[in-house]
Amino acid sequence: MQNNKFNNGDLVYLVTDPYQFKRMITGIKFNLGGSIMYEVSIGSETSVHYEQEIYSEVNNSLKLGYDKKEE
Repeated sequence: MQNNKFNNGDLVYLVTDPYQFKRMITGIKFNLGGSIMYEVSIGSETSVHYEQEIYSEVNNSLKLGYDKKEE
């Protein structure tokens, strides 16, 4: 049995996304070699990624720009 880190409906972030937009897991594919691939969606766009390309929390060190804070 495969041990997947993420499940359908989980909200995740991509390592390769410089804006760290939130995406949703919309599909999981278990490959014969043991690897797991996840379909992630943002709006009407979908893409497929390996588990190591996905974070469960935003990674601010990858984020371009900055968040303006109200003072």
